[in-house]
Amino acid sequence: MGSLEECMLEALTSKRELLGTIAVQMTEDVNNGVLSPDTIRQHSIAVDNLDAAAIWLEKCDYAQAMHFYSRGCSNMGEFKGRADKERKKS
Repeated sequence: MGSLEECMLEALTSKRELLGTIAVQMTEDVNNGVLSPDTIRQHSIAVDNLDAAAIWLEKCDYAQAMHFYSRGCSNMGEFKGRADKERKKS
């Protein structure tokens, strides 16, 4: 097991990869207007929060890094839930 910083960096990396995969999977729904702008915005906010987590991690402020990491994860969950509902309507 690595240091706290290494573990957090690994978690951030895997979440960013997951966000990239989700974005690719959702492209058709975005292009076809299935997903609302508010739902799409949740994905963007998740990216921003994970970026902020990486910045705070570089500054060795682990509390702030974890705060933004958890916000990013929450945004990812919100995005997925909204997208699932909107897909069922179409």
